[in-house]
Amino acid sequence: MFVTNCKGRITMKQKYLYPNHRADGFTLIEMCVSLIIIGIILSSAIHMYSVYKTTKDATRTMQVVQQVASALYEFKNANGRYPCPAPILENKDTGLNYGQETNGGDLVNGCADPNIGTAAVVAPGTCLDGTVGPEFYNGICVESSPRVIGGVNPRIRVGSIPFRVLQLDEKDTFDGYGSRLVYAVTESMTTAATFRESDGGIEIQDGAGNVISGNNRSVPFMVISPGINRNGAVSVAGVAAACNAALVDGQNCRNFTTTTNTQAIYVADSQSSGTTIFDDIMEYYIDTENSVWRRQTPTSENIIDLASGGRVGVGVTNPASLTSTLTIRQSTVNNVANTAQNTGVVTAAAATTGGSFQSGGLRVGRFDPAAGRHQGGVLANQYCTELGTDCFSVRRIAGNYDGGPNGMGCPIAGTRNYMIGIGNDGALCDAVRVACPPGQVMKTISSVGAPVCAPLGSDCPAENKTLCGATYTLAGASNGVERPIEYRTGGACASRKYRCNLGAWNVIDAYDSVDACSFRTATATTGSDELLTCGDGYTGTKTTPYTLDCKGDKVYSASTGNSCTCNGITTNITCPASFGGAVVGTKQRVCDSGGVLNADYTIFTPTDGVGSYGSEAALIADKCSCALPPDWDIVDCPAGKTRRTTGLSPSTFTDPVKSWPESSTQGAYRKKIPNASCTSYDYVPSDGSYNTDNCVCEPGDRLHEEDPVCDNPACEKPVTNSKKTKQQRSGGSCDWVDIADHSDNTPGSCMPKTFSWKSLGISAASPRPLSEGKGGLPRCGDPCTCTQASIEPSVCVSQTATTWLFYKSMCQPQ
Repeated sequence: MFVTNCKGRITMKQKYLYPNHRADGFTLIEMCVSLIIIGIILSSAIHMYSVYKTTKDATRTMQVVQQVASALYEFKNANGRYPCPAPILENKDTGLNYGQETNGGDLVNGCADPNIGTAAVVAPGTCLDGTVGPEFYNGICVESSPRVIGGVNPRIRVGSIPFRVLQLDEKDTFDGYGSRLVYAVTESMTTAATFRESDGGIEIQDGAGNVISGNNRSVPFMVISPGINRNGAVSVAGVAAACNAALVDGQNCRNFTTTTNTQAIYVADSQSSGTTIFDDIMEYYIDTENSVWRRQTPTSENIIDLASGGRVGVGVTNPASLTSTLTIRQSTVNNVANTAQNTGVVTAAAATTGGSFQSGGLRVGRFDPAAGRHQGGVLANQYCTELGTDCFSVRRIAGNYDGGPNGMGCPIAGTRNYMIGIGNDGALCDAVRVACPPGQVMKTISSVGAPVCAPLGSDCPAENKTLCGATYTLAGASNGVERPIEYRTGGACASRKYRCNLGAWNVIDAYDSVDACSFRTATATTGSDELLTCGDGYTGTKTTPYTLDCKGDKVYSASTGNSCTCNGITTNITCPASFGGAVVGTKQRVCDSGGVLNADYTIFTPTDGVGSYGSEAALIADKCSCALPPDWDIVDCPAGKTRRTTGLSPSTFTDPVKSWPESSTQGAYRKKIPNASCTSYDYVPSDGSYNTDNCVCEPGDRLHEEDPVCDNPACEKPVTNSKKTKQQRSGGSCDWVDIADHSDNTPGSCMPKTFSWKSLGISAASPRPLSEGKGGLPRCGDPCTCTQASIEPSVCVSQTATTWLFYKSMCQPQ
């Protein structure tokens, strides 16, 4: 057995009881080599994991940024506006506005309220920090566009993703680096009534300050990830990091609690290094064309003209001719309606404003003398080509025609009873029958319209295949099944493998050359051109015979004609790297009387020729010295503690000698002793813990502020940080402990929550004219009480110019 002496060397303390018995185990060199190999493997694995983690985080960030931008664009297409941002600093677990659109928030008005839930207009360059209400939005900023539209600079609102109205998963609003995505949008484009595709107000510059968007190419909205450097990022928990304005991406950084950038200017640049690093990931859409229509409301099929001021012309080439909301160029004839025959007659009568007809080839509505007004509908008796020679009767579609009351169709009786098209002012009928032979089913239709059939339950029929002139049968099988065939005779070894693929047998693997079909095993061939050397510890050469298999590959047998001579092996012995790495001797494997090399090293000779050694480990232990000295490890006291000012124990350290450091915080210590392999330290005590007897509680006190706990949290909310308690450090762990009956202590207070009827965005009933009233229902946004918040979803109404809109709603805190 081996023990460590005071000089750090390994010495032999016990001889073997049996002189011919050899100790099993690893030598120190083998252990060191093993540790080096393990270190190399771990280093490679750690590097590979680092690359994988970096790629994974970047890929996820790109995916969520693009997914959110697409969701915003789809929301615009469905609702005629972009959503309003959510407050980015809101607490994800307790914040009432977390993930919700800021004020307005219904499907029409968006960010229409410039007060953003406060008592006065929030001016550009200002952020809300959750201290003003009644909404108490935490983390919303307002900026001004550099662009001028209609004599004013559009307002830009900045916050986080309103994932609730976008119906996105909450986790998809965080990037791969643990930051909340930032969302900036032009306020006028979040309200359906003021939405215009070309009114985007966000300017994009490159890193040199060159404008890459502007005028009618300004950006309507933008989604930003702060990137891997998280410059100014807001964490998943809602905690904001500081901004570094020196970086290029500092232009995109917003401090959501104080004054923000006055102008909505953002930077998009290629990634670089040093102080100019830019790693933000951004996504935005710019429409190249202006929309000429929009929905009147998100739930209505009515559309509003955006391009011509509400005037639409049909067949009109001069804008001055648009004399009314809808202007249709009149034809020179009149279609007079014959209600008895449901047909039209062409006359030369002058246009009239009453009677049973209107002038023009297209009649929009019909004048009803009994009602005294035109009825709605587009009326036509026929649809014709431009020349009027080929016409189709409307009555053919749904009138009493083709021998039945249900409009166009084919006769039920007979064989010509399938409609295959429309022509000659009527239905085209033909007999159609698709069938497969008995016992087969139709798999698909061919390019010429014929059925493709196969046996029931089998995608590929049985089929004969030829290999090396022999015939093999592949049994029928379903899609994806594989079947092999082999030709083996007289040393030949050809083979193929087939797979059933959509009704056809395809070759997926083959060894079927001419040689494979005809090869015969060759006579064993010998030679000296293979494996010439005898190996370590021998001199001379040897001959190894081989035979060729059916594929022509060489198969080796035992060596013959051996002319090898054993001469032994001598190898240097070196100290481990931690012991200096010098050569301190040699070890030898010798040949036995039969000329065979011994399996083990048996002779160990030191370089200086002094001493006799029975093992490599014993030689290394005597000739190698450890370079690691003992030391004292002195670190900071645990959190909340500092080093005592008097009575330090020990006052100084010995073995080795060391003094206390000047820093008054460093008061914990332990001793470091080199281990047996001299590769690292062992510690005193053995568990590696620090002695903290010299660490005492930090002096002083603090005034701790926190939110009070309300008696009725459903109806009340705490006044933020209104509870104040004087504290000092105490106890073995020096935790903060309240100082009772202190004059600075205040218990804190709660205030009632305000509630209002909030739309869930789901229609509860069809729109109703204003004249019919709203049935005593509250308006969406009207106040309600905490008691009403506990009932099932109700209904609230919203008013347009002509109708009441009904939505499912809940009484919810504002």
